[in-house]
Amino acid sequence: MSQFFLEYGLFAAKSVSLIILIVLALALVAAIFGSKNKEAESIEIEKLNDKFDELKIALEQEIYTKKYFHKLKKETRQKAKNNKKITRPRLFVLKFKGDIQASEVNTLREAITAMLCVATTNDQVLLILESQGGLVHSYGLAAAQLTRIKQRNIHLTIAIDLV
Repeated sequence: MSQFFLEYGLFAAKSVSLIILIVLALALVAAIFGSKNKEAESIEIEKLNDKFDELKIALEQEIYTKKYFHKLKKETRQKAKNNKKITRPRLFVLKFKGDIQASEVNTLREAITAMLCVATTNDQVLLILESQGGLVHSYGLAAAQLTRIKQRNIHLTIAIDLV
Protein backbone atom coordinates (compact mmCIF):
# COMPACT_ATOMS: atom_id res chain seq x y z
CA MET A 1 0.00 0.00 0.00
CA SER A 2 2.84 2.43 0.83
CA GLN A 3 4.35 1.71 -2.60
CA PHE A 4 1.10 2.94 -4.21
CA PHE A 5 1.16 6.24 -2.28
CA LEU A 6 4.86 6.73 -3.08
CA GLU A 7 4.27 6.29 -6.81
CA TYR A 8 1.14 8.47 -6.68
CA GLY A 9 3.10 11.22 -4.88
CA LEU A 10 5.86 11.11 -7.50
CA PHE A 11 3.27 11.30 -10.28
CA ALA A 12 1.60 14.31 -8.63
CA ALA A 13 4.96 16.07 -8.20
CA LYS A 14 5.84 15.50 -11.86
CA SER A 15 2.42 16.77 -12.95
CA VAL A 16 2.69 19.93 -10.84
CA SER A 17 6.22 20.57 -12.16
CA LEU A 18 5.05 20.19 -15.75
CA ILE A 19 2.11 22.57 -15.22
CA ILE A 20 4.41 25.17 -13.62
CA LEU A 21 6.83 24.97 -16.57
CA ILE A 22 3.98 25.42 -19.07
CA VAL A 23 2.60 28.43 -17.19
CA LEU A 24 6.07 30.04 -16.98
CA ALA A 25 6.64 29.49 -20.72
CA LEU A 26 3.28 31.08 -21.57
CA ALA A 27 3.99 34.02 -19.25
CA LEU A 28 7.38 34.57 -20.90
CA VAL A 29 5.85 34.55 -24.40
CA ALA A 30 3.11 36.95 -23.29
CA ALA A 31 5.68 39.30 -21.73
CA ILE A 32 7.81 39.34 -24.88
CA PHE A 33 4.96 40.02 -27.29
CA GLY A 34 3.14 42.37 -24.92
CA SER A 35 6.17 44.65 -24.48
CA LYS A 36 6.74 45.03 -28.24
CA ASN A 37 3.27 46.44 -28.85
CA LYS A 38 3.59 48.99 -26.06
CA GLU A 39 6.94 50.25 -27.34
CA ALA A 40 5.79 50.48 -30.95
CA GLU A 41 2.80 52.66 -30.12
CA SER A 42 4.48 55.23 -27.92
CA ILE A 43 6.21 58.46 -28.77
CA GLU A 44 9.13 59.50 -26.61
CA ILE A 45 9.64 63.23 -26.29
CA GLU A 46 12.90 64.49 -24.85
CA LYS A 47 13.69 68.18 -24.57
CA LEU A 48 17.37 68.35 -25.44
CA ASN A 49 17.68 72.08 -24.58
CA ASP A 50 17.08 71.38 -20.89
CA LYS A 51 19.62 68.57 -20.88
CA PHE A 52 22.33 70.74 -22.44
CA ASP A 53 21.47 73.71 -20.23
CA GLU A 54 21.97 71.53 -17.13
CA LEU A 55 25.36 70.39 -18.44
CA LYS A 56 26.36 73.99 -19.16
CA ILE A 57 25.36 75.13 -15.67
CA ALA A 58 27.27 72.26 -14.02
CA LEU A 59 30.38 73.08 -16.05
CA GLU A 60 30.16 76.82 -15.34
CA GLN A 61 29.72 76.12 -11.64
CA GLU A 62 32.96 74.15 -11.59
CA ILE A 63 34.97 76.57 -13.73
CA TYR A 64 34.00 79.99 -12.39
CA THR A 65 34.13 81.52 -8.94
CA LYS A 66 30.92 81.57 -6.89
CA LYS A 67 30.49 85.31 -7.30
CA TYR A 68 30.94 85.24 -11.09
CA PHE A 69 28.78 82.11 -11.41
CA HIS A 70 25.88 83.78 -9.57
CA LYS A 71 26.25 86.84 -11.81
CA LEU A 72 26.06 84.61 -14.92
CA LYS A 73 23.07 82.78 -13.48
CA LYS A 74 21.24 86.06 -12.89
CA GLU A 75 22.00 87.27 -16.44
CA THR A 76 20.85 83.94 -17.88
CA ARG A 77 17.52 84.17 -16.02
CA GLN A 78 17.03 87.73 -17.31
CA LYS A 79 17.76 86.64 -20.91
CA ALA A 80 15.37 83.70 -20.57
CA LYS A 81 12.67 86.03 -19.30
CA ASN A 82 13.15 88.35 -22.31
CA ASN A 83 13.34 85.47 -24.81
CA LYS A 84 10.04 83.91 -23.72
CA LYS A 85 8.25 86.41 -25.92
CA ILE A 86 10.36 85.48 -28.96
CA THR A 87 9.74 82.10 -30.57
CA ARG A 88 12.93 80.41 -31.63
CA PRO A 89 13.14 77.85 -34.43
CA ARG A 90 13.05 74.27 -33.15
CA LEU A 91 14.73 71.10 -34.35
CA PHE A 92 12.62 67.95 -34.16
CA VAL A 93 14.71 64.78 -34.14
CA LEU A 94 12.91 61.64 -35.31
CA LYS A 95 14.41 58.15 -35.25
CA PHE A 96 13.36 55.47 -37.72
CA LYS A 97 14.73 51.98 -37.24
CA GLY A 98 13.62 50.03 -40.27
CA ASP A 99 13.47 46.32 -40.90
CA ILE A 100 12.61 44.15 -43.88
CA GLN A 101 8.86 44.80 -43.52
CA ALA A 102 9.18 48.44 -42.39
CA SER A 103 7.12 47.66 -39.29
CA GLU A 104 7.99 51.02 -37.68
CA VAL A 105 6.22 53.05 -40.38
CA ASN A 106 3.11 53.47 -38.23
CA THR A 107 5.21 54.85 -35.38
CA LEU A 108 6.90 57.24 -37.82
CA ARG A 109 3.48 58.33 -39.11
CA GLU A 110 2.25 59.04 -35.58
CA ALA A 111 5.41 60.98 -34.72
CA ILE A 112 5.17 63.08 -37.90
CA THR A 113 1.49 63.78 -37.28
CA ALA A 114 2.20 64.93 -33.72
CA MET A 115 5.14 67.04 -34.87
CA LEU A 116 3.16 68.67 -37.70
CA CYS A 117 0.52 69.79 -35.19
CA VAL A 118 2.99 72.19 -33.58
CA ALA A 119 5.70 72.79 -36.20
CA THR A 120 6.03 76.02 -38.17
CA THR A 121 7.98 76.85 -41.32
CA ASN A 122 10.82 78.17 -39.12
CA ASP A 123 11.35 74.72 -37.58
CA GLN A 124 13.47 71.89 -38.94
CA VAL A 125 13.24 68.10 -38.84
CA LEU A 126 16.18 65.70 -38.59
CA LEU A 127 15.35 62.07 -39.35
CA ILE A 128 17.92 59.53 -38.13
CA LEU A 129 17.49 56.56 -40.46
CA GLU A 130 18.63 53.06 -39.60
CA SER A 131 17.59 50.51 -42.21
CA GLN A 132 18.73 47.36 -43.99
CA GLY A 133 16.20 47.84 -46.78
CA GLY A 134 13.02 45.90 -47.35
CA LEU A 135 9.65 45.84 -49.09
CA VAL A 136 9.18 48.65 -51.58
CA HIS A 137 5.53 49.39 -50.82
CA SER A 138 6.18 49.62 -47.06
CA TYR A 139 9.06 52.02 -47.51
CA GLY A 140 6.96 53.92 -50.05
CA LEU A 141 4.54 54.64 -47.23
CA ALA A 142 7.46 55.92 -45.14
CA ALA A 143 8.54 58.17 -48.03
CA ALA A 144 4.97 59.49 -48.28
CA GLN A 145 5.10 60.42 -44.60
CA LEU A 146 8.31 62.38 -45.19
CA THR A 147 6.63 64.13 -48.13
CA ARG A 148 4.05 65.48 -45.67
CA ILE A 149 6.86 67.39 -43.95
CA LYS A 150 8.14 68.86 -47.23
CA GLN A 151 4.62 69.89 -48.26
CA ARG A 152 4.38 72.03 -45.12
CA ASN A 153 7.62 73.85 -46.17
CA ILE A 154 9.54 72.53 -43.16
CA HIS A 155 13.23 71.86 -43.78
CA LEU A 156 13.93 68.10 -43.65
CA THR A 157 17.37 66.54 -43.20
CA ILE A 158 17.89 62.78 -43.29
CA ALA A 159 20.95 61.30 -41.60
CA ILE A 160 21.67 57.69 -42.47
CA ASP A 161 22.99 56.13 -39.29
CA LEU A 162 23.28 52.43 -40.18
CA VAL A 163 22.72 50.61 -43.43
